[in-house]
Amino acid sequence: MGIKRPFFRALGSAVVVLWMCCVLAGCASVTPLLPSSGPKRPLVASFLGVSFGESFDDVREKYPTGREETSPYGAPAYRIDEVSGGNVRYSSVVYEFADRAGMQLVYARFAPSSADYLLKELKGALGQPVSMRTGLGKTQDRIEATWLLPEGEFVKYDSELDRLAILGPRGEELRQDIRMRDTLD
Repeated sequence: MGIKRPFFRALGSAVVVLWMCCVLAGCASVTPLLPSSGPKRPLVASFLGVSFGESFDDVREKYPTGREETSPYGAPAYRIDEVSGGNVRYSSVVYEFADRAGMQLVYARFAPSSADYLLKELKGALGQPVSMRTGLGKTQDRIEATWLLPEGEFVKYDSELDRLAILGPRGEELRQDIRMRDTLD
């Protein structure tokens, strides 16, 4: 037990140093999904460097070129445009904040050319979805996939809408914003 704690501290420090090196080097690419555990217990702890539970001010500090907005449901939200994570390009990413729970919803629009790679990345990080539907879409085959994770996160991917939505473990009150944004955006 005594060896595990120093190892995890060293590992955490290494991750922080690596992240800071990317920021200092002007690297705009951060791995979008960082499962905190192995494939037997997938977990989404953050998206593009923003952790679930982080405050609005923390997100604004990380992405100073973003802009404040209000979600369709009325929650505080913060939008960033044209950002990449790994090999996936996002035209917009909106972080929504639940009352006293920090950031709890990610609503991201990805480039159509990133759809296949993003789905492969999600399956690799989270395992097979609990539900997956395919069908004919307007411009390409439509794939809808949903993951329900052990810590309460909900991940929804839709290739026809070019949308990825991730609901954090304390964001249930924001769930209806996913549907509302799908019709408005």
